[in-house]
Amino acid sequence: MSPQSPSFAWYLERIYKEVNRIVTEQVGIGINEENVKVVLLGHSAGGWLARAALGFGTVPKGKEFSPARTHENKIALKHIAGLVSLGTPHKPPPATVMDMTRGALRITDELFPGAFHSPDGLFYVTIVGNAVEGKEQTKSTPFQPRTLSEVAFISYEAVCGKGTTVGDGVVPINSAHLHDAIQLVLPNVFHSINAPEDWYGSEKIIDQWLGAVIEQLENQNGTR
Repeated sequence: MSPQSPSFAWYLERIYKEVNRIVTEQVGIGINEENVKVVLLGHSAGGWLARAALGFGTVPKGKEFSPARTHENKIALKHIAGLVSLGTPHKPPPATVMDMTRGALRITDELFPGAFHSPDGLFYVTIVGNAVEGKEQTKSTPFQPRTLSEVAFISYEAVCGKGTTVGDGVVPINSAHLHDAIQLVLPNVFHSINAPEDWYGSEKIIDQWLGAVIEQLENQNGTR
């Protein structure tokens, strides 16, 4: 299934519309359009879908495109500063494992591998927690609840084909990074808000990864 199929196209279109809304808004208050840049931030599947949006929907630098003057479902690459992913399964599962994206992730990774747009000046930061090691379930009765590690085992196996690995409880570390990206592994950080104090979006955890993003922005702007 293509990432541009109806199952995923709505997500890509939301990205295009929001980026163009921001650019148009900034131009409307007097900011030079050439200076308007957006960082795409995606959690979980949102990270690889942001890669798909960049790959399928961007207009290369040097080509005329103004979101302030059009409503096309495209975004100008010159307006994207970079992409940051939080607990994203960037790698498709092995062929022996059912792909829950029905091939959309595999297509995205094959067409736009690694930090694909870094030659265009974009930065990539991939972030994942290491809170849970997956362990295969050994229930003594059918009614015994699964432990966090046993739940993680099932998820890791579905994502990368190996349950006995380490990750954020949903996404294993070995699936969460992109080649040539800035790669961060956060200690004791979980995938979702079910761990409200220890997931990517909690205030104390944001402080652990935001600095790397700001550093990339400063490098890009020549202010560091």
